[in-house]
Amino acid sequence: MIAVALARCGADRAGHQRGWEPPGLQAIWSSQFPARHQLDLVYRRQGLGNGRMAASYSTVDVLGLILGPAIVAAVVTAAVNVWTKRRDDSRTRVVAALLIASHLEDYAYACATYTFMSHEKDRAPEDKMSIPALNPWPVEVSWGSLPPVPASQAASIRMDVTIATGMAAATPYENELGVWQARRLRSELGLQAWRAARALRREAGLPLIRPETLRWNFTEYLWHEYGKAVHELRAMGMWNPQEQPFTFSELGYSAAGPS
Repeated sequence: MIAVALARCGADRAGHQRGWEPPGLQAIWSSQFPARHQLDLVYRRQGLGNGRMAASYSTVDVLGLILGPAIVAAVVTAAVNVWTKRRDDSRTRVVAALLIASHLEDYAYACATYTFMSHEKDRAPEDKMSIPALNPWPVEVSWGSLPPVPASQAASIRMDVTIATGMAAATPYENELGVWQARRLRSELGLQAWRAARALRREAGLPLIRPETLRWNFTEYLWHEYGKAVHELRAMGMWNPQEQPFTFSELGYSAAGPS
């Protein structure tokens, strides 16, 4: 009896070496992957041993055999959808950052232009003291896709513009105080807008604009005008001694006017 059992085990081992497998598994394999099953038969007829090993079946085929084609297809589809959503979110974030940054950069340029024109002698006093309006944000912007900190800094510029406009309107036109106050406010607003735009570009991986490469380095001009305005307001006694000028260290500026 022991000899018969050993003989059966030897036959089973030989069968496995020839590529034998249970009939139930053969049926599943042939129904799930008919093309691979036919290739398996060809390998066996040519005496190449286990045709499945020779055919180097992929991981997806093995998963499909174990889990079923529907489950594998669902997993692959879900992975593709996640990748597509991440790609679309990244594009939305970059576009939104570019739109807001360009909007703020244009406003910084407007502040510099208004300040430059305020030095013209024939310019009306009310024009010398005017604060440029910040146009509405582009409607295409998805604020939720932007990083919170630079987005909030950019959005706060509108409130700063509103406050500066009210301060300029409350200053009388009869003396130079109002003119220098307006120059100070415009310079602050322009540099704040440029700083916020720069932060958005950096967070989104967009190239930074180098003002020194432009035909007019208007950010440098705004900084010099800011320093002159601080100096004049101090000389007029209209600067609060406890108030410290803005530094804008992110833009490479650390002091405005004499201390």
